[in-house]
Amino acid sequence: LRYYDVNENCFLEIKKKINKFGFKKIIDLKKNINNVDYSNLFLNLSKFNSEILNDDYAKNYILNSFLKPQLCVSYTREYSAFRNIRITHDKCINFRPIETEKFNTLKLINDDINVLEIKFNNKYLDDAIKFINLTSLKPKRFSKYLRGLSLFNSASYY
Repeated sequence: LRYYDVNENCFLEIKKKINKFGFKKIIDLKKNINNVDYSNLFLNLSKFNSEILNDDYAKNYILNSFLKPQLCVSYTREYSAFRNIRITHDKCINFRPIETEKFNTLKLINDDINVLEIKFNNKYLDDAIKFINLTSLKPKRFSKYLRGLSLFNSASYY
């Protein structure tokens, strides 16, 4: 689930990775985050069937599993762009478990790292490679969500 303001609608994002490229489908839930029933979010997806059920990945990994949100990840994001490349800088990252009885006694963890993401359409791969080669950046995979789970001892993430 993603939201930018608690008074605005939130979105269900279905993320998919093929090799190193990520894709996502965004569905407007037409309600703000305070009105989302987490425990039944994935149980009643019939109104989204036209958007979800035609995707085999979503059908197999979302609709056929019992899923419940585990972690709230918050951060401040700055945006930049260079030609066809978007750059996001996430900082002030913090994690809060959705169901605290499943985690250790901490209710909130403030992380001390920043995340810089380089985003681009596949057709601009050559531009992205050129941009990365002009910097001292070394691309690597990273997941704020998995890092948050690991900080609550709920996943191993290296």
